[in-house]
Amino acid sequence: HASIVSCLCVFGISHFGLYYLYSSTTPYAGEIKYQQDKALAATLQANLIDRDQETVDQLKKMGKYPAKHDLEHFIDGLLEQKHITNDKDAEMITRFEMQQHTPDILITNYSMLEYMLMRQEEQSIWKDTSEWLKADDENKLLFIIDEAHMYRGASGGEVALLIRRFINKLGVDRKKIQFILTSASIPKNEENKVKQFIADLTAMDDNDSSNIAIIRGSQEIIDNHSSIKLDAELLAQFDIDLLHGKSRMTGIRQFGKLAKLDVDSCDFSDEKQVENWLYKELVKIKPLLSIMKNCRGNAIAFDELAKKVFPDANSTVAKKATSVLLSVAPLAKNKEGQVLFPSRLHMMFRGIRGIYACSNPNCHAKKHVTNLPLGKIYIGNHPDICECGGKVYELLNDRTCGALFLRGYMDLDYPEDRFIWNKKGA
Repeated sequence: HASIVSCLCVFGISHFGLYYLYSSTTPYAGEIKYQQDKALAATLQANLIDRDQETVDQLKKMGKYPAKHDLEHFIDGLLEQKHITNDKDAEMITRFEMQQHTPDILITNYSMLEYMLMRQEEQSIWKDTSEWLKADDENKLLFIIDEAHMYRGASGGEVALLIRRFINKLGVDRKKIQFILTSASIPKNEENKVKQFIADLTAMDDNDSSNIAIIRGSQEIIDNHSSIKLDAELLAQFDIDLLHGKSRMTGIRQFGKLAKLDVDSCDFSDEKQVENWLYKELVKIKPLLSIMKNCRGNAIAFDELAKKVFPDANSTVAKKATSVLLSVAPLAKNKEGQVLFPSRLHMMFRGIRGIYACSNPNCHAKKHVTNLPLGKIYIGNHPDICECGGKVYELLNDRTCGALFLRGYMDLDYPEDRFIWNKKGA
């Protein structure tokens, strides 16, 4: 019945199933103001009520349409500075609704929760919650913390103290609150450390740690015995750019033909059908199943992954072929919207602190073999004078035409010698 979700948090008492997002994005802070209510009413009217039915259906499907029993009645109330909550509502929109009717579920974050514990406006929430918890021994509060592994170190200590303040504010025993912590980063074979972390974060006594249960998901078995083998050379020739933009459907069809999938069973004018078709067909491709198997539960370097998936191909071909499969896989979704291969690819980039060049085209220290009239090239740290005696300047590139320029400075105090060697650090 009652819960606090964090992304930090959730709790509740009054209307069964009623939930509310309480954060800095929630309209609106302070006291009830006519101009604010009028603006909110106009926004809801224009962006929701006045939309065509197809858009409204899409918004509802995406969970972007308020779950109000009568949204128009709520808007009419705003124009009279009334934030009306219907008994049949499943969602509240403004802070004032929740301050008047404590919800069953509150979604917030630790920063907002800290403010709520202190401010007068939200005190009714804690009073109602405390009374509900004390009314029956069976009444318990569910407190959910998402991405719990983020609350470590100094920030974790702050959240741990905030949770203790929260429990003290309600004036109830710790056993009246059940915690659920979610994370995709629970280390293996370290359950004792994980349990200690949970106990420290959630104000649990050490002798109660036996009540902690770590629940792990179960992986489906990947069977690639009857799957389709694909030639790395053939895959490497596929143009990945076809999978993006307006050509995506054409690109997927071409990939399907290349991979010998059943392209005739799919209507490529229907994006949803294509996503579902890919979800069903891609599991037939042996190299993709190998990618999924190697990436399960651990991070792996791209070069190493390519080598494992295509062990008989040369490095360049293997990486190109792997890139194609990694580009196709995220496009496959089932009817529930679940992605076949929800991978995360980290592209590391380190910027350079400038490129500099010796201005002597006959520089004996240069190592590049080009027709450019430049001497030795320096990256980052550089001397003012090259070892050949030439002046070193910053090398610039025009983004529109590609032309190269040497960046020099002029000192107006020395008109007879305008082109100087960076005097005054200009």
